[in-house]
Amino acid sequence: GGYHFEVPWWRPTTNATISNQLPLPSVLWERMPKDVSRDLYVSPALYNNPPFVDNLATRFVIVEFFAYNPEVQNFFSFKLYAEEAAGGLWYTDYQARVFNVWTDSTLTILKTAYDALFCIFVLYYLYRFIYDMVQFYQKEGRLLAFFFNTWNLLEIANVAVFIVVFGFRIAWIIRCTEVNLDLERLIYDQRYPAELDDILQLYMMQIYLNSVNMVLSFLKLLKYFRLNDRLNVLTRTLGESQDSIIGVLLIFFLVVTAFAMTGHGLFGLGVWRFRSIDASYSTLLLMLVGQFDYRAMKNENRVLAGFFFWAYIILGLFCLLNFLIGVLMEAFAEVSKSRTVLPLDSVLVKTWEDFKKLCTPANLKNSCLASCRGESRGDLLELALESLRAYRMQLYPTTDDIADEERETLNKKQFLDALSDDLKEKIGTEYLDYVWNDLVYEWDQSEGAQEAIDAHRNLAMTARGVHRAIGRQMDVLETLPSRLTKLEQDLQKIARHLGSTDAMQAGLSTSQQH
Repeated sequence: GGYHFEVPWWRPTTNATISNQLPLPSVLWERMPKDVSRDLYVSPALYNNPPFVDNLATRFVIVEFFAYNPEVQNFFSFKLYAEEAAGGLWYTDYQARVFNVWTDSTLTILKTAYDALFCIFVLYYLYRFIYDMVQFYQKEGRLLAFFFNTWNLLEIANVAVFIVVFGFRIAWIIRCTEVNLDLERLIYDQRYPAELDDILQLYMMQIYLNSVNMVLSFLKLLKYFRLNDRLNVLTRTLGESQDSIIGVLLIFFLVVTAFAMTGHGLFGLGVWRFRSIDASYSTLLLMLVGQFDYRAMKNENRVLAGFFFWAYIILGLFCLLNFLIGVLMEAFAEVSKSRTVLPLDSVLVKTWEDFKKLCTPANLKNSCLASCRGESRGDLLELALESLRAYRMQLYPTTDDIADEERETLNKKQFLDALSDDLKEKIGTEYLDYVWNDLVYEWDQSEGAQEAIDAHRNLAMTARGVHRAIGRQMDVLETLPSRLTKLEQDLQKIARHLGSTDAMQAGLSTSQQH
């Protein structure tokens, strides 16, 4: 239940009723002065009508109105709130939103055409995703593993949000065409334009979902960063520590949930930030970054405020968050040991050389022909990989006297012989040469990286062995340079003393001869 009251801002210049007014409303209506509107409508509603706003039964008051800016052609929605908490505190807040309406102007139609073109690309991307899923099922024979891939889940979320946004976009356009948005009628009509609320909600849902999709779209770039050892540190670190992170986050969620329920019970009646479970949850997360009002908590519950605050800070911040950081640091250390980083100038030179090879006329021609046939270069390389696997197993059958490394080794002639003539023609000779050179480069780098890793491990093992062998004598070894310096000084003194002794003996022998 509740009360609804609309404040008129216009008054007729004649006593004629609205049903008898044939000319435009702007001719028969004039703007009501602010003081007249306040004395006739606002003040009586606030002071002389207790059932509408009073100090006993009223718990929530909202004032809503719209504004229009013809310079930027935008509507503005303003909502002013006043809510009474359970303890009697009145809390005020506001909401301001800017939104557009769809019109049949030339610029709006051009934007709609661009949206339609973008929607076609999204539908094509959805088709490619379903095609990849079918190909994975035909090759692997299982479908659940496809959805357990993190990148595939990210793709699903990205495409799903795009489709939902287009649904809201279409509903927003339809609603705008159904509503009469004539400004004369909206300005002089004696009612609140509730249809603008529908347009506002549809428009803001697009804004919210597009904001989420912006983050998802940029996160997809991390999928391609995996190809570079300098840029894949984040993904490899998270992949290395994902099991431990999931466990820590689960414990963290349980702890915060328990403290949120406790905080609502202790401070919910007097502290606005603990008025509900969800508000308490947000407040506790803000406390972890240093935003809290300890004085308000202490005024509400002087006995338990300190215990609640310090228990949560010690358990949530000092223990769980630092434990999470420790897990990530350990995983980062493991990833750093196992990766090899090439000099930046070498990476840039190789990238430029690869780009020039890919942009040759022959490669561009083969790419265009493959696109016209509905075949992507990735699909052709998948077929080439299957042919290479079959050729390798035929050339090196599985036996006990051949190691895995020897069975996996192929030279360039064998690499080309494994592919059919039709497949080599579709891919292109120049692109196959580029693929072979890139494989050789990666093989050489992986061999060098493995040698560096083995050398690092041997050095670490040697250091640990030496430390265990002479660990108790480390204090003596640390003082060894100073002892050697002192010994050198003593030897120099002895040498000088011996020199003076020899000189004295030589003088004595000379005097005896005389």
